[in-house]
Amino acid sequence: MHARLARLALTGVLLHGCNSAAPGSDGGVARPEVEPAADGPGDAPGPGPDGTAPADQAVAAPEAPAGADAPVADRAAGGADAAVDVMAPLDSAPSCTTQRIILGRGGTTSSCSFPVSGAIPRDRVNLVYGGHRLCQQGSNNCTPWGGWFWFGDEVALCDATCLSWEDSGANLVLEAGCPSESCFVPCHQQGGACGDGVNSCCVGWRCSAGACAACARGGDACTSSAECCAGTCQNGACIGGLGSACSSPAGCSQGECREGRCQCATDQILCNSGCVSFTDPGNCRGCGNVCAAGRVCTADGCVCDPRSASPDECNGACVNKATDRTNCGFCFFTCPRLDQVCAAGRCGCPPGLTDCNGSCFDTATSQNHCGMCNRGCPAGVEVCTGGNCVCAPGLTRCSGACVNLQTSKLNCGACGTACPGNKTCTGGACG
Repeated sequence: MHARLARLALTGVLLHGCNSAAPGSDGGVARPEVEPAADGPGDAPGPGPDGTAPADQAVAAPEAPAGADAPVADRAAGGADAAVDVMAPLDSAPSCTTQRIILGRGGTTSSCSFPVSGAIPRDRVNLVYGGHRLCQQGSNNCTPWGGWFWFGDEVALCDATCLSWEDSGANLVLEAGCPSESCFVPCHQQGGACGDGVNSCCVGWRCSAGACAACARGGDACTSSAECCAGTCQNGACIGGLGSACSSPAGCSQGECREGRCQCATDQILCNSGCVSFTDPGNCRGCGNVCAAGRVCTADGCVCDPRSASPDECNGACVNKATDRTNCGFCFFTCPRLDQVCAAGRCGCPPGLTDCNGSCFDTATSQNHCGMCNRGCPAGVEVCTGGNCVCAPGLTRCSGACVNLQTSKLNCGACGTACPGNKTCTGGACG
């Protein structure tokens, strides 16, 4: 049915208007009137002047033969796809049935879906063909049993049931009035039907000769395994597996006895290997869920390993907010300058550098920030060494100024040695 619904979704609007040839006053398509089923034959309006039934009167179908519905006469001949109301009651129909409608092709989504009037209660619809009533599945959720389900305001047949009906040539009849019969039969207790492939016993009961009977639960005394609801009789007591009824923890082969059943402990999950811890490395919070590299399993699932170099979670990735410059202190916070690094969760200059006016400098060697921000050394005369401005190579500090003892007239060869008169200093000597 899923495939048919998907293929024909685009043509749904066109198909929905195929129920009648007579246009309604509102511009839609008029549907036949639906009348209650009668207790006996009544007076029906006579035919029109041309020998046909009136246009607004549904045509009564002939009474169906016992055990099977009559074939749809115009199915092979390509007749109209509209649903046809059946006024005559079916002798075998339950007394709660109020009306019966033969369904013809005309659904908005497939040949096996049929519009249903909103006046019919949704929980009082049953479909019948071949003398058998179909069961109702969940919403668009068919099991191997087949049957039908609601699709919007239409009833739709499950795939297998649709094919079977199309091959049968029998009428598909909608019966309104009786509670819908579900495909999902509740379990039974003492005396209930079982063993027929449909009905089954509730937990704590066993099927014996087609009927549910009392049995010994896990932990109860027994003399043979036939007395146990499930499992086997061991050392005079029934031992059952997960899901079986129990009366004590000793009655469970694994897990624990909780709320009358053998179940995995509250901190465990059931996997192929049995009950495993939520924090099992191979089944972390889910069977077969193995944590990726760099992650460990905790009660919250797979998380970044707090002992690793990337212990923090950011958008599914493991990072270190203390050192990651693209997740510095917070996820997705990137340090604004390329020369910055993230240290202890804060953006700043790398170790050994100082932030001066928005840039990082080494104050031990910076010509403009020597020893501290904004303290510069005169270019060409002094250089910054170890955070101090010192005379450049070839110069000597004399009375606070850097001079060249080889050429200085006032400090020729040594600080304070001046050349007299017009003499000059050459090579550190006056001449």
